[in-house]
Amino acid sequence: MDSPVSAGPSEIEENKEWTQQFLGMIAVYVNQPAEYSEGMVRWIFKKPHPELNLQEVIAHSRKTPVPIGVTMLMMDDYAVDRRPALAKIDRPTLVIASAESPLLKAQERMAGAIRGAQFVTVKGAGHALFVDDPQAFNESLERLLKSIPPK
Repeated sequence: MDSPVSAGPSEIEENKEWTQQFLGMIAVYVNQPAEYSEGMVRWIFKKPHPELNLQEVIAHSRKTPVPIGVTMLMMDDYAVDRRPALAKIDRPTLVIASAESPLLKAQERMAGAIRGAQFVTVKGAGHALFVDDPQAFNESLERLLKSIPPK
């Protein structure tokens, strides 16, 4: 959901703009973790959600110690090329992405590497598109489930 699997070290070349932005944000994370966490949480939602206590979400995001968070981000995004595993997926798959995602093309390529995957974009939604547009998310998931032939 709104994120492709890692291309490992080749991610640097394949998604140059995103990589530059990402690495710049790592410096902010290390040097200004409170500001990073607030910006990150506010980035994942495109729409206002008065029912959410964003300060609580931000506080939860800060529970991970910064060195562990940085390591997790780097390992997840740049250490291992996980794309070969996509060809092994033999179950109905929905790849759903924000239409404004900076990694939209990579997500589309990911969907193309999964046999029979459905690729859906949601306009006007952020990274947490299931929160920003739960109706579009649920309808997409329902279409996927209805497309599965009965056994």
